[in-house]
Amino acid sequence: MKNDLPPFAALLAFEAAGRLQSFTRAAEELNVTQAAISRQIRLLEEQLGRPLFIRAHRAVELTGEGRAYLHTVVNALAHLGTATRELKSNQQIPRLSIGADQSMAALWLMPRLAAIRAALPGTGLRMVVDDNEQRCLGNDVDVALLHGDGNWPAHESVLLFPEAISPVCSPAYFAGRNLPDSAADLADELLIDLEDDHWNWINWRQWLTSKGAAAATHPRRLTIASYPLVIDAAKRGLGLALGWHGLIDREIAAGHLMAVLPEPLATPSGYYLLWHRSRQPSPEAQGFIDWCLRNESNRDAR
Repeated sequence: MKNDLPPFAALLAFEAAGRLQSFTRAAEELNVTQAAISRQIRLLEEQLGRPLFIRAHRAVELTGEGRAYLHTVVNALAHLGTATRELKSNQQIPRLSIGADQSMAALWLMPRLAAIRAALPGTGLRMVVDDNEQRCLGNDVDVALLHGDGNWPAHESVLLFPEAISPVCSPAYFAGRNLPDSAADLADELLIDLEDDHWNWINWRQWLTSKGAAAATHPRRLTIASYPLVIDAAKRGLGLALGWHGLIDREIAAGHLMAVLPEPLATPSGYYLLWHRSRQPSPEAQGFIDWCLRNESNRDAR
């Protein structure tokens, strides 16, 4: 690309001269001499191997190829100018980058995004959504929302809500049938599996074993590599999903999902707020942290 691009000064001279159809007026607009405009355009023509102007006494006129090239140059400079203005504008407002895994972003963060924006007026928000933990903890991220045990050596961490997992389904799933009495009654139901690479995320086999029930022996009929889609499938009555309280409580409150058994499985893990230990949170990051902790505390109190 470097070898194909003409000097920027030559492009500016060509754009002005082509638009104004005058080397003299282009020189006046760019605050340079007419000789400088003529020299830049000559250099451009030599690099392109094509004449761009027909030169007459006291007048210049674009060639056919010059008109076609001018159209491209004008658009390219316009895009560059717009991008530059946007970049300058973005630097004038405080910004907050939030990292989160797919589940947290879709099921916890997005439903609260309007309230977060209202709590941080004038702040530009950027969401880094990735199940790769290192991406969410990158140097370009101010605050992260992640699942774990609270041990991130390079980060401060505060528990947002503990891990509690219940089987959930659409209220219509058990229509006309009795609800199960125990975990053992779930083994032969339609269990929706999550396919993921995280060793510390509970799956159906681990949940059933922890509850003292044998895991189902038949093949799973629905496996999805996205937890938000697992929950969506459960809402559509396609089977039972493992529901992480804190992520799906709103769906239960709205009646889209129901907990099948009264006692969730509690683990030592949870969802945490994290920020880099090596730097003080910005006012925007601290405002977000305070908002999260205040609202989760209010939810627990309810």
